[in-house]
Amino acid sequence: MEKLRRDWIVWFGFDDAHIKHLTDALGSLVMPTSANIKTALDQIVYKVKARDILFFHYSGHGTRIPSMKHGHAFKQDEVIVLVTSV
Repeated sequence: MEKLRRDWIVWFGFDDAHIKHLTDALGSLVMPTSANIKTALDQIVYKVKARDILFFHYSGHGTRIPSMKHGHAFKQDEVIVLVTSV
């Protein structure tokens, strides 16, 4: 993930201060829990302006759960699996 972050800065000119990085790596100050991801996305959405670029990258596991949507063709929704705080 750190290489991806460097690439966004070096190759594409993004400001490091505008990159939010949540990781479960050893020593991480902010774990990618559901609450922390929602908070980060809320902060991003609040600050975004027309013509800004929003890139959301998730590396992890996913699964399917029963759909609560009436008439959903496959009767399942795809979800991401997050770390939980202890």
